[in-house]
Amino acid sequence: MAADSAATIQGDGLMASTETVCKIYQIDSWVFFAVSGLVNDAHSGFSTPQIAAAAARDGGSLDVKLARIERQVTGAVLRELQRVRKRDLAK
Repeated sequence: MAADSAATIQGDGLMASTETVCKIYQIDSWVFFAVSGLVNDAHSGFSTPQIAAAAARDGGSLDVKLARIERQVTGAVLRELQRVRKRDLAK
């Protein structure tokens, strides 16, 4: 797995800027994942890594964990994108 380390930070009236971050996360000894796009939103408290970790803690086989992580992260990202669009349009 590989990922670049450049993150674009913007929103809440801030000028877009970049910073170096790690986009690869480890949940347990078997589950690693990388993220891009909407990862965290300090305004709403949204956090892809926290959602993925919570989904993995429910247990099960690796296949079950990965399916649950994918389902929960996908749903959460879609809901968060709707909130971000509404918030950004209001400004």
